[in-house]
Amino acid sequence: MVKNPTGVLPFGGKVPTKNEIAYARLADKTPHIVVSRTLDRVEWKTTRIVRDLEEIRRLKQQPGKNMYVVGGATLVMNAGLIDELRLMVNPVVLGGGKALFKSVKERHALKLVQAKPLKSGKVSLIYATQS
Repeated sequence: MVKNPTGVLPFGGKVPTKNEIAYARLADKTPHIVVSRTLDRVEWKTTRIVRDLEEIRRLKQQPGKNMYVVGGATLVMNAGLIDELRLMVNPVVLGGGKALFKSVKERHALKLVQAKPLKSGKVSLIYATQS
């Protein structure tokens, strides 16, 4: 999308919106960390592969900006590496689906930091973890 912002998206079959293009440009410049024991390389130039959660723990101790986990949150939650949890509640009842925290091994107390209703009807929730 960054290389050809007017092209058709391969996974959606449509031309990206201005917001999708802006997000792709931001994501292209943002450092990414991929936890994997099998990958040898990744396509994004700003991405680094780490092999274990201890490396994430070391990175977390370094000064700098926040790290965001997209996917695999259960893995870092079980390791005690989550300080804040951000959830988006969509106004849809599916009647089935995948449990969000099914693989979390222990109980984690959370404190509501912010609840923000959005124009779309979604609700943005931010929780801090309590040790």
